[in-house]
Amino acid sequence: MGRSKEVLVYEQLGVDIKFKHHSQAELEEALVNIVEACPNITRVYQLENPSVLGTPLWVLEMSDNPGVHEPTEPEFKYTANIHGNEVVGRELILHLAAYLCEEYQAGNKDIRALIDSTRIHLLPTANPDGYAAAAVNGPKGEWLEGRSNANGVDLNRDFPDLNQLAYEEGNSVTKNSYNKMLQVANQFAQMQPETLSLVTWIFDNPFVLSGSLHGGDLVVNYPYDESRSGKPSEEYTASPDDETFKQLALAYASNHRQMMNVARSACELNGVNFAKQGGITNGADWYSVRGGMQDFNYLASNALELTMELGCRKFPEEKELKRYWDDNKEALLNFMWQAHIGVKGLVYDLITGEPISNAVIVVRNITNGKDERLNHNITSTQYGDYFRLLSQGKYEIYVEAPGYIPQVEVVTVKAQRANRNEPPVEPVLVTFAMIPRQIDQTAYLENLSADRAAADDEQDYSDLEGDREALPKGRQEDDDVRNVMDLLKNSPRHGVVPLSQEMNVSPANDEEAVKEILKMLEESGYPSMNTVSEEKEQKSVKKEKGNNEKKIPTLAEILPKMKTRKS
Repeated sequence: MGRSKEVLVYEQLGVDIKFKHHSQAELEEALVNIVEACPNITRVYQLENPSVLGTPLWVLEMSDNPGVHEPTEPEFKYTANIHGNEVVGRELILHLAAYLCEEYQAGNKDIRALIDSTRIHLLPTANPDGYAAAAVNGPKGEWLEGRSNANGVDLNRDFPDLNQLAYEEGNSVTKNSYNKMLQVANQFAQMQPETLSLVTWIFDNPFVLSGSLHGGDLVVNYPYDESRSGKPSEEYTASPDDETFKQLALAYASNHRQMMNVARSACELNGVNFAKQGGITNGADWYSVRGGMQDFNYLASNALELTMELGCRKFPEEKELKRYWDDNKEALLNFMWQAHIGVKGLVYDLITGEPISNAVIVVRNITNGKDERLNHNITSTQYGDYFRLLSQGKYEIYVEAPGYIPQVEVVTVKAQRANRNEPPVEPVLVTFAMIPRQIDQTAYLENLSADRAAADDEQDYSDLEGDREALPKGRQEDDDVRNVMDLLKNSPRHGVVPLSQEMNVSPANDEEAVKEILKMLEESGYPSMNTVSEEKEQKSVKKEKGNNEKKIPTLAEILPKMKTRKS
């Protein structure tokens, strides 16, 4: 029998990924070969701390712009081998990276679309010391041999335990609450170097979705992993995103060749055939895990993480690895696409166009008459973008940020495709242009002038006749205004449309534009038009209250009035 087409193609690219167990040196060589084969879409970097024995934790990034976060482009990660003796994920990541490289170069439309729209991070081993210990006896080793790191610590029990704090949210703060906070702080101080690197990685990157690759059973496990009561098993502990987590789990299990096969044999560990429940399980319902990476991702960041148990054998024979790849390939690819489900967008200052970081995004499920707040808020990134993974349904998205009037939008999220043979469903794009509680006219004019200067250096506005008919009536006869509006339309600030174009006004100059905008805001009921002190603003609002208390209008109420106004 000849070698597979995939192996031959990898070799043509200079990426010779064989179906074998790779040592640390061989793993590093494979990563280098992939980067050399696809230099325009890859880079390799290492996490902050090496392992206990000094081995670097290498990550392969794949993106059309490696090393850069692109606003509204979600970031995804796969982590493998956190238990050193669970080695299948380690090998699958190498083959996944080689496959993505080869298919991108070959022009595969789906793979090119995935890499061009997603920043992908692949960590083949989070526990290289444990792997080295497990590899001594390999498939013949004991069940737990090499599971822990070189200090004998199970890394997937070493993360700060945030669950009990989350479970108490909404209750009054007690002495017990403070004691638990102190315990969590102490856990941060005592983490293993590998765990600390993973925590830092999670905090430093705006991950949206994550998969942790394990072995020992065949199932996708979703939060919560830790039970509320402390019961060791059989206590279904739902997170606020339970429906979304189940959809994500099924996105993997339904594309795996065996996970949903009810006729397959159960693993010997507990004798449960998870295929009878769709190939997925709630973590705590299976067995409770305290201090796990999965729940930490969910509670400490914006990322939703699931755990993929890839098979009954933790350290299988090399001859079985090709079958593992064939079983998991489509599932691995389809799961990465799930980083695009739900709602995403930008949160920015309507006056300056600057992104707003750490804006709080609150979601309420209003599907079919529901009125249920999802008690898991996320925040906008330092770039002003946000990503909220959601299952099919109707939702109210509420955004608030200090110094801005909150906004609410209602969105409908469609059902996602079942597999990669169907066209992907685009996420709902909702951008929030936040209105400041105080508008700084001077700052707006300065930013507008800066935009003009920057654009004038790059663009020629001498011939605008071709765009003349596209301009709103009233601007066609004014060359100066046409130039300004074209300039605003091409503002370099994150592609954000500045205020005067957003409101569809046609003043004679920039200063008049600001005055016109402020006037419209006042007429629309906006409470703080002038750059007054916070104290004066509060007094003014209090004075208006009483029997005829004035309601502050929402952006949805203000914008239609502004956009229909003509000067």
